[in-house]
Amino acid sequence: MNQPLDNKSSLSVSTAIVLAGLIIAGSIIYVWGGRDGGFTDTTLGAQPPAEIPISPVSPEDHIRGAENPGIYVVEFSDTECPFCKRFHLTMQQIIAEADDVAWVYRHSPIDALHDRARREAEAAECAAQMGGEGAFWSYLDRIFEETMGNDSLDPSLLSQFALELSLDEDLFIECLDSGRHAERVEAQLKDAVMVQGGSIGTPYSIVMSADGSEKQVIEGAQPIEVVRAIIASVRERLR
Repeated sequence: MNQPLDNKSSLSVSTAIVLAGLIIAGSIIYVWGGRDGGFTDTTLGAQPPAEIPISPVSPEDHIRGAENPGIYVVEFSDTECPFCKRFHLTMQQIIAEADDVAWVYRHSPIDALHDRARREAEAAECAAQMGGEGAFWSYLDRIFEETMGNDSLDPSLLSQFALELSLDEDLFIECLDSGRHAERVEAQLKDAVMVQGGSIGTPYSIVMSADGSEKQVIEGAQPIEVVRAIIASVRERLR
């Protein structure tokens, strides 16, 4: 016969359940205090999909997948977030198997957790400037292939990745050190905060129809089955 739990045991079980839920969710949420401000734990409030204030997809975005998509997956991501590394692989598979879906990548480096993520984001933008859209995605793939997350990527690899893509190393370093893409990265980070209602978590994605009439949120690094189901839901509502 099972013995009744005492108060301490009950508390331990409850704590374990809460921690497990946080791990499964696959994302970390913070209250935004500005780049130099503080961050505190919070719970992200539910937001009706129709009211998500996301910036429309434009030619200025980095887009991968279908040329004339019916559906976009707009992902806000941090290159040193281990959950983002997992979700990157998921999205690569989604794009490979769905001919009506395009993946939009927007930077969301969480400085309070990952000191190196912002510079890595700017490095990817330098690759895009020098080599075009294909170079951006190839460079981003290399970052996620090599990093284990949590600032584990050796900064010297940033120029090595550029060389692998046949980009001029000196020009790449000059671009990165100049900070010319800092404003773009910061703007996308602020967009992520606005979309999440004043909080910030990665990965955080919006599955939306091309006309913006349908939107569904993907919080964290959800399994591919969940991502497929959400995309299918949006696709069905467009019929």
